[in-house]
Amino acid sequence: CTVCDELLAQPTGGKAEIRGEILQPLA
Repeated sequence: CTVCDELLAQPTGGKAEIRGEILQPLA
């Protein structure tokens, strides 16, 4: 997913929990 790729690009920009395909970025 697009959000997953963006979060993976960030080292520790926000708390993200990978559950299936749902990510919750704190951007």
